[in-house]
Amino acid sequence: MARRRSVEELQKQLQFAQARKAFLATVRPRKATNDNRAKDVRGYASTLLGTTAASAAIKVQVSRKALVFFGAPNALKLILPTEPEFETAGPLPRGFTPAKISALFGDATPSIVTAAGSLRKYIKYSRTVTSENQASYTAPVGGTGAKVTTKDQIDTVKLIAAAIKTSITEYGRVSFTPETFSQSFA
Repeated sequence: MARRRSVEELQKQLQFAQARKAFLATVRPRKATNDNRAKDVRGYASTLLGTTAASAAIKVQVSRKALVFFGAPNALKLILPTEPEFETAGPLPRGFTPAKISALFGDATPSIVTAAGSLRKYIKYSRTVTSENQASYTAPVGGTGAKVTTKDQIDTVKLIAAAIKTSITEYGRVSFTPETFSQSFA
């Protein structure tokens, strides 16, 4: 059996719901230009699919700003479009996610921010450093050699993390997500 809520809690929930309803009801002007982040295509050698940098790699999209932040062009060990191996690279298979490195700028003093829709307050632990209000970067991490392994990718992430340590500050973090390939046979 659930506990009964107090009148104060119910009034607060009603206030949040009314603020969110008013926010969603207002018609906001749409932007005339599309401001998607610019992306480049690179080749990726997979550990799960058994591809190598010299054989059948796959093509992945990478943010240009992430390429620059993590140390373009070869810090991420992706295949450049100028290399001959890139010509034989195929499309990304359905259900496949490449290994990724993510970096988040930390802030020593978290700020309390009010959500635009519901007017609820929450604590924001990241800070925006760039002029585009970007607080994090994510990019795929590839590998080189005859057989790409997850250990090679982790070593690459450790090298990149050491290089960008000062720019993300002491409260920032770098994380690695291994690649996944989920197949459903329906």
